[in-house]
Amino acid sequence: MSQQLPEFIDPFHQADKRGQLRGHLAVKNLRRLTDILYSNEGDIAVLMIFGKEGKQAFCELSLEGTVCLKCQNCLESIEFKINTMTILGMVNSFEQADKLSDEYEPLLIKDEKVLLNDMIEDELLLLIPVFPKHTHCKFESLSSSSLIRPALNETTVIKENPFAILSNLKKTENNNGSTEK
Repeated sequence: MSQQLPEFIDPFHQADKRGQLRGHLAVKNLRRLTDILYSNEGDIAVLMIFGKEGKQAFCELSLEGTVCLKCQNCLESIEFKINTMTILGMVNSFEQADKLSDEYEPLLIKDEKVLLNDMIEDELLLLIPVFPKHTHCKFESLSSSSLIRPALNETTVIKENPFAILSNLKKTENNNGSTEK
C-alpha cells in the first residue's frame, strides 16, 4: 500500500490479485469537479479494496474529505464533507450491469486500463448535491403583485389607456349575422 496513487489501473487484474490501493488525490486534479466548486483546494483520501465474489469482480471504494461548494442562494462557500463507501461491480457491458446484484453499483469498464482520477471523479460527482445551500439561507421570493403593480400614493399619476378609444369602435353582431360599426 502506497500513498501515491497510480494514474492508470487495471481493475480486473487488481481484483484477480485481491489488490488494495490507498492514497490521497488532490481536488485540483479533478477537472470536471473543479468546474462546479467554489475553490479547488484540499484532497480526498482514497481506499480501494479489490476482490472477487465467484466470477464477479468488485471494488470497495471509500472516499473521505471536504470540498468547497458554492451556495446557490448566497453564492458563498459551503463545506461539503465526503465520507462514503461504495461497492462497485465491474462489468464490460450494459447486459452484465443489468444482471448485477443490488449490493453493487455498476462500473462499466471498456478498456483494460482505467484512468483512476476519472473513476473517482465519477463517484464524487454522484455525491455532490445539485443545488447546494447553507441551512441558514432561505429563498425569499418577491410576490408577483409587487412586481407588476406599484403601490398607489398621492404622487402616483394614473395614465389613461391609449387604446380606450378603440373600445368604441368594436364591431357588434346583429341577429342576422351581419356586423355593424
